[in-house]
Amino acid sequence: MNNKPNDTIVLPASQRDTIRDYYVTKLEELKAEVKVVESILSTLSPNTANNTNRSIGEYQAIYSNGEYDKTWSNFQKALFIMNKMGGEATTAKIVDTIISDYEPEKKGDRKQLISTISSTMVQKEKKKKLKLYRNNSGENVYSIY
Repeated sequence: MNNKPNDTIVLPASQRDTIRDYYVTKLEELKAEVKVVESILSTLSPNTANNTNRSIGEYQAIYSNGEYDKTWSNFQKALFIMNKMGGEATTAKIVDTIISDYEPEKKGDRKQLISTISSTMVQKEKKKKLKLYRNNSGENVYSIY
């Protein structure tokens, strides 16, 4: 086949629809990824006072392409879960998601895991690596953005 610019490929309507649907879906996925990256980049702006203590290594969980790693630190696991949840979550929700979706073997250690992650989150918030606020229910909510 000659690939000159004037050549056209004729496809049946069903194939055109399938290809179009694939690329429309892919475009929406890419737009969502761009929003996440833009949000992350905004937190790394030199004009943001809270970013002075951030380390990219600590934040690798955000850039993990959806792959959870059991060897991450508790903070990295929390960041991964928070990122999946739109950038914020309570400690209990983080722990429940870790147990239900990634490490069910830790179900018996839930109370200890909440305590450990909560302690880590408090320390990271004090170092301005996270934001903390209370929601309408009075729960502490941590935010990475």
